[in-house]
Amino acid sequence: MSDFTSAFDDDVLSLLGQPTGGHEMQVVAILDRYARDLIDYFRQQNPNILVSSAHYGDDLKMFLEGADIVVIECRLMEGFQDLRLINAIRQARPLVPIVAISANLDHDFVLAAYENGVYDYLSYEISVELLLAKLRTIKRVSEAAVFLETKNQEVLDTMRSLRTSKEKLKSEINSRINAETQREFAEELAAVNQQNKEILDNLREGFFIVGRNLRIHESTSASCQDIFGSDISSQPLGQVLGLQDDKEGFIKLTLEQVFEDFMPQSVSLGMLPARVRTQDGKILDLKYTVIQDKAGKPDKVIVVAEDVTEHIKRQEQHEKQMQHVQCLFTIVQNIESFKEFLYDFKRDLESLRTTRQRETAFRILHTIKGNAGVYQLEFLSKRVHAIETLVSEKQPNDSVLFSYMAKVASDLETKFRDFLARNGSILGVTYEDSKREVYTVTARQVFSLMSLARDADKGTKNRLIHELETLRYRPLRVLTSPLHHVVKRTAGKLDKKIKLSITGDGYRADLEALTSLFSNLVHLINNACDHGIEEVSMRRKRKKPVTGHLTLDLVAGDHGLVISLRDDGQGIDPKKILAVAERKQLLSKEKLSSLKREEILNLIFLDGFSTSDRVSDTSGRGVGMSAVKAEVEKLDGRIFIDTVEGKGTTFKLLIPGIVLLNEQGEAA
Repeated sequence: MSDFTSAFDDDVLSLLGQPTGGHEMQVVAILDRYARDLIDYFRQQNPNILVSSAHYGDDLKMFLEGADIVVIECRLMEGFQDLRLINAIRQARPLVPIVAISANLDHDFVLAAYENGVYDYLSYEISVELLLAKLRTIKRVSEAAVFLETKNQEVLDTMRSLRTSKEKLKSEINSRINAETQREFAEELAAVNQQNKEILDNLREGFFIVGRNLRIHESTSASCQDIFGSDISSQPLGQVLGLQDDKEGFIKLTLEQVFEDFMPQSVSLGMLPARVRTQDGKILDLKYTVIQDKAGKPDKVIVVAEDVTEHIKRQEQHEKQMQHVQCLFTIVQNIESFKEFLYDFKRDLESLRTTRQRETAFRILHTIKGNAGVYQLEFLSKRVHAIETLVSEKQPNDSVLFSYMAKVASDLETKFRDFLARNGSILGVTYEDSKREVYTVTARQVFSLMSLARDADKGTKNRLIHELETLRYRPLRVLTSPLHHVVKRTAGKLDKKIKLSITGDGYRADLEALTSLFSNLVHLINNACDHGIEEVSMRRKRKKPVTGHLTLDLVAGDHGLVISLRDDGQGIDPKKILAVAERKQLLSKEKLSSLKREEILNLIFLDGFSTSDRVSDTSGRGVGMSAVKAEVEKLDGRIFIDTVEGKGTTFKLLIPGIVLLNEQGEAA
């Protein structure tokens, strides 16, 4: 028996990939440009893992020899060639796990990757820590599956051998010898089962097997007790997982489809949830492996469950800290415009407390949310978004609404005060700060005032007043600088590539009259990013540059300031505007049918107008564009729209009475 145990231990070490040369595992990486930096950094952080590089055209036998896991990057342009390579690797090494990394997350392509033999499909943005955890888990699952199948085959071979021996010696061996043979076989089989149990009990992950009857087999790893809080062996699957959001029923239904085998196995497994949350708040990563019977039909499913609760909590805490740091960094970079925002915020709260117009209340909330997002004040923008959603769902009457708005204003003020109290020492700003603290003055203005002061008479009065007034003028970039972050943030959420160019922000003006208008330009920017600039795939189809372009021009017109916002997007379709206005009953059908093209385009400024079918933190409320128009009209200004379908749209805002000075302090 001791000889058998020694040979068995050798088998275990061989099957589980005993590390050679001090390496935990050997990974063969076939990479292009997107994943190369990730794998290089992974290699630096994990010297105990041997990462070998291969090329897409290498000989399979050469680079697969000794590989525990193959990592291949599915390229964007040569993706289908990579699928054929994956299939070839699967044919050459049926048991080696293949992990795909790609920037291409198209549903059909990911599905095709699984169908060709990929074990897991990852985004190239995955963190090094999560990649390491996945590779380790995949290796353990593959090792355990190979080991169990190998040992089962050995048992079957032993049984066949004994059966053959029994038949050959049946006429020669009496019942006593036959009983002794059976006893020895039982001892050997018990030793195999004991070895299997020892291996399972030393796995950190919960390891169990589900049969066709959706009951868990008796053999489970010891970690299952810790993860699920009780012995789950021999129990119905639906009674032991204790998952939230009805995921148990979904897992049961999908496993039934796996066993029925009427869909491709990779498709059925791909439908199973990779991450679930239990009723007691644990977060589990799940991996599934199908074991087939002799006829090639699914017979069992091996499930590996890993408790990643603490890892996810640490990751979320880190992301929250990084977001807070980025918020402070953005504010410090735009401290003057942030002070303008603070002043406008306090003024808007006062208006929110006193207004008795529903449309005005909604516009104020939407503007606060948009400008809070500029400085990454997520606590503020998310709170306002939740308030907007609550009000839209409840539809309170006016008296309830205005009473609620007063409470909302106090709530938002408290949250903003708390934020500045915690971070005031870093930002150098308190909630009580006034709008203006410092005004810049040119040398020319100083000398001019000194001269006027010496020689002042009645004839110089108007000139002196003018010079004193221009001391309050500041560059327009104080108001426009945060808009770059608005575009970057919104484009990131929409998965688009957009660049903003601003001209004329060096002009100086009295910002008192313009602050509120520029705060509402956020809505115009978001609208251009969301509805103007197309998706990347559509821009490629139209043979446009992948990166969309927004241009904000600030120029001195004949009677004041001219603000032009241009995009090179898809333009505005008047038919779509009419259809939305009719569906939302913003005007009567008779009135809509009589509108001219310019009047149709101006419908986008009506309260409640939105072409978006979903409500997000950037669009869908139907109040942003109307808020822009309201601010322009407060300044006696006008808005013009020039659009060409497939080419882009220009919004031109004419603001009279605004005096612009150049850098020398002269009228522009």
